Amino acid sequence: LHIQIFTLPLAPLVSGDSSFCLGETVNLISSVAENIAWAPGGQTNDTIQVSTAGIFTVTVTDNNGCSATSLPFETSVNLPPVADTISYTGSLVRCAGNTIQLTANPSGFNYLWS
Repeated sequence: LHIQIFTLPLAPLVSGDSSFCLGETVNLISSVAENIAWAPGGQTNDTIQVSTAGIFTVTVTDNNGCSATSLPFETSVNLPPVADTISYTGSLVRCAGNTIQLTANPSGFNYLWS
């Protein structure tokens, strides 16, 4: 009786941005390019595009049927800030050429006024 024990392949590493803004996507990249499968989804490319928060792993399987799985890689989606209030000082009635100062709260963010 001859028993053969195969060495496990090295577990792949996953790299990429772990957080991104709502509506954007990020690429997750496996350090191993062949004989892999991503979870969830089962994609077999070394790079996948992600647009949702979740926990992702990639598993490599060698020619002997031995497999190794990466550490979990978690992504999160950053929601845009919401201006709770817009305040002003003085009267909203102004003559041409006069200005009014508007303030958005919470402060500390970049706003695009229109």
